[in-house]
Amino acid sequence: QVYHTYTVDKGMACFGWDNVQVDGNIQKYWVSASVCEQMCSRYPECDGFIYYSGDYTACTFKEIHYKSLSALAGHDCHFKNVQWSRPPVPSPPPQTTPPPSPSPTPSPPAPPSSPPSPPPPQSPPVVVQLPGNGWWFQMPGNGWCQDAFGAEGRNRWLGNRNHLSSCVSVCRRDPSCVAVAEFTTSGQCVVYTDSRKNYPQDWNFQPGLTVQGWDVAKAGFTGVGAAEW
Repeated sequence: QVYHTYTVDKGMACFGWDNVQVDGNIQKYWVSASVCEQMCSRYPECDGFIYYSGDYTACTFKEIHYKSLSALAGHDCHFKNVQWSRPPVPSPPPQTTPPPSPSPTPSPPAPPSSPPSPPPPQSPPVVVQLPGNGWWFQMPGNGWCQDAFGAEGRNRWLGNRNHLSSCVSVCRRDPSCVAVAEFTTSGQCVVYTDSRKNYPQDWNFQPGLTVQGWDVAKAGFTGVGAAEW
């Protein structure tokens, strides 16, 4: 059986990768990083994964095209780099006299596995009217957009609104955009969309999971200035 060692970049999210399925899924929740490494090692097309260890644990499996790192709290980039084979276990020497068979001891019943804890209840969104951009849902909390479990890693554009009226106006012009986060002081934007066209040249597209069908439930982020998002 083939195994791998991994290079781990702590506090980093890795980009330039496409999602890849492992055991039929691109993500695995409520697991340790070592379990994610074992799962990725079984698939040659899996080059590594992003591991999140915030208010829950999860890994997103990736196929690499180029390696690019970006600091992101609570995230670690695991990159597959070496493979080796486990040496065979030597057979025990033959015994001339077989030992007496011990009396079988019944095993205690295994405890029932508990399902993952449901997400905590969320405050309802607030309907707000933004000048020139119509009515929008403002989700509870501060930070980038998240689902009820606190997961965020979706397709997104990062940039600064500069001469644009607002980050919301950018999202409003993109039919694929489902949500937007804005830093009120600096004017930085996080626009969640699957579209890779018609965005300013100085903006940066960061690939993740598709935004279609994503149920945005709140805002949250554990970084400097989180309260201003």
